[in-house]
Amino acid sequence: MPLAGCSILLSASAAILILVGEPVWGGAAAIAVAVLQAAAASGAQTPRGRLLWGAAGPLADAAILAPVAWVHRSSDPSVAALSLVTLGVCLVASYERARGLALGYRFGSLWGLRFARQATVGAGVIAGGSGLAAALSVALSLATVSLVARAVGVGTHRADPAAETGRGA
Repeated sequence: MPLAGCSILLSASAAILILVGEPVWGGAAAIAVAVLQAAAASGAQTPRGRLLWGAAGPLADAAILAPVAWVHRSSDPSVAALSLVTLGVCLVASYERARGLALGYRFGSLWGLRFARQATVGAGVIAGGSGLAAALSVALSLATVSLVARAVGVGTHRADPAAETGRGA
């Protein structure tokens, strides 16, 4: 799964660029990460591919949103707080997905929401100022939609019966 691996490395590059004060390049790298992860979603058919793709999303979220919070911690505390809240919701949604899959629930693919959320944050990093705050608000809304969609998926669908009884593979 080379695309997911490349997106992880590019996420680290985006984090470094944001931290060293290059928001245009950092935002462009964040958008490139979103594109790579969307492309990797179609190839995530093997167990290894699904693992890498599943790990790439939370790593990218942390690599982009945490540096944004750090850079804006003094100059714009509301943007820093919004960034951290968005990161928290993204990580809970990722945990919910991983835990649900481990318990045998099958979710519809939400890679389009991930792409939109990550690309929006990248565009906001490039825009800066009020554009960044608006982008983070949109990203928080998209992350919340992901979280709610997965919660509804768990609440309305039965898990694989073999997984429920412990007789599954």
